[in-house]
Amino acid sequence: LVASVGLCFSAALLAHVAGFSVALGAFLAGSFVAEGGVSKQVEPLVRPLRDMFAAIFFVAVGMSIEPAAIFEYWPAVLALTAAVLVGKTLGVTTGAFLAGLGTRTSIRAGMSMGQIGEFSFIIVGLGVATGATGSFLAPVTVFVSVATALLTPFFVARSSAVANHVDRRLPHALQTYATLYGSWVESARGRGLPSTATGRIRRLARFIVLDAVLLTTILIGVSLTLESGTDSLASLLGLPPAVVQAGAVALALAALFPLLYGIVHSARSLGTAIALQAVPAAPSGRADLGAAPRRALRLSVQIGVVLIVGIPMVAVTLPILPTYGGPALLGMLLLLLGFAFWRSARDLQGHVRAGATMIVEALAVTGEHPTSSGGILAEVRQLLPGIGELTQVVLGAGEAAVGQTLAQLNLRGLTGASVVALCRGEERLVLPEGDKELQVGDILALTGSQRAIAAATALLHG
Repeated sequence: LVASVGLCFSAALLAHVAGFSVALGAFLAGSFVAEGGVSKQVEPLVRPLRDMFAAIFFVAVGMSIEPAAIFEYWPAVLALTAAVLVGKTLGVTTGAFLAGLGTRTSIRAGMSMGQIGEFSFIIVGLGVATGATGSFLAPVTVFVSVATALLTPFFVARSSAVANHVDRRLPHALQTYATLYGSWVESARGRGLPSTATGRIRRLARFIVLDAVLLTTILIGVSLTLESGTDSLASLLGLPPAVVQAGAVALALAALFPLLYGIVHSARSLGTAIALQAVPAAPSGRADLGAAPRRALRLSVQIGVVLIVGIPMVAVTLPILPTYGGPALLGMLLLLLGFAFWRSARDLQGHVRAGATMIVEALAVTGEHPTSSGGILAEVRQLLPGIGELTQVVLGAGEAAVGQTLAQLNLRGLTGASVVALCRGEERLVLPEGDKELQVGDILALTGSQRAIAAATALLHG
């Protein structure tokens, strides 16, 4: 215990002497303990001290805030509370979905993580102490933290209803995309990346980061030195300052364009590499029926890269660059990618609808020859790459789904899996509507990730 506390205080002191936050030093001390492999032994020993210092910390924060200040700063509190709730909810939801967790889980995770933590008090305290921000930000941060913490249980309680509402309101093309995306991520993880593909993906990621850093550095440097440098260069060359400034801007744009192009091109190449891992290309000489899923996945990766790289760049350069050129450029790029993504989602919907026709015929064959069901659906998966983990479910007497419609079951909203085909005697249904009532003997074809299929199968059988 003494050694752990001594290491913490020593690292905090060194960080303070070096001009950094004492919290950073304490964090690094904890990292050293974890790296040493003794965290399980140390954690129970320091837990009482942690709780004691946490209580003292919050008492100190509370004593530094005047409750009446909320009446003075209430517009800022309301605006920042809304920004935190919306921003963190959207950010966590997007990140969770891109990780392959599905629409329902992603929305519930986003609505559960809308609050800000106590570490924000430390950051604001450092900003006030160093003069980087005004003293008004400390009470505003505390009030925002309290407001978001109080609203979190309300958001958590309604997250399932919101997820169901969003799933029902999504266009059919996006519903199909959301169902299949999890299976693509699962497929990419399950196959494992060969060494050549891993090296290529890492190399592209490094190029993107390097280009983003250089782009940000040039933007900041030009913005900070444009006026003073223009005047000095104009007097040295004997030219009008406006001409020199225009030339400097032109040179900066000429230097920025290759970097911006490099980010876009590397993001596209990265998306293609990941999409090929999830949905392999067809052998030479055969029709490539996986082009639509690969295109949708590639654009998803591109949008993810633009968000991950673009948002920090805009946040860093916004106080320095004039007007709102950075947000406008980011918004325009996302708009173009969003339009291309919508077209790819519609193509994917057509791809799935065409494949569902083949699937329903396969279901008819399995109904006549039940022992051949696994082989036929496996052949369909090979012919339609990117269609998801196709699974057949036969409804028996007394099962929970019998007598209910697909809308009442809310199968896709609760599990993430979709029914792409239904076979009932001589009746063949491609992408059945939600008002279709299920009956005994119905043969359903489900698609989605393995986890979604397992949950949907359990829900259907009850």
